[in-house]
Amino acid sequence: MASDQPKSILKTGNEEPRNLNILWDEDNLIETSLLRGTRMKIDEPDTPFEYLIPSSEEDSQEEDVNVSFDSALSKKSTKFAELKEVLLADQKKQEAGETVVDNAAAEKEKKRKAFEAKRKAHYNEGNVLRNRD
Repeated sequence: MASDQPKSILKTGNEEPRNLNILWDEDNLIETSLLRGTRMKIDEPDTPFEYLIPSSEEDSQEEDVNVSFDSALSKKSTKFAELKEVLLADQKKQEAGETVVDNAAAEKEKKRKAFEAKRKAHYNEGNVLRNRD
């Protein structure tokens, strides 16, 4: 009758622990790695790089770099001076009580008003069509 009963899935205290150690079949692993071959090789394109064109006059190139740096610096300083002049002129106008008109703000306001007019015309098209009939 004990054999007719299904085997319990619950553990009982009298079971022996299993051997949990791993045994590697090293000969089979070596044979498998030889048959598999090498891993896939990823061919990457060369990094794009612009090589320096060799010149016989290296000293003149260094001078050109210094000249271009100086010219760039002078351009920046002239732009800074122009900006400073504009700011000082605006500051004088404000002190005198004149209104300083910002061109960008005026342009933005003009665009906003044009957009509102177009939007009103767009939403008014339905009324125009209804009144036409």
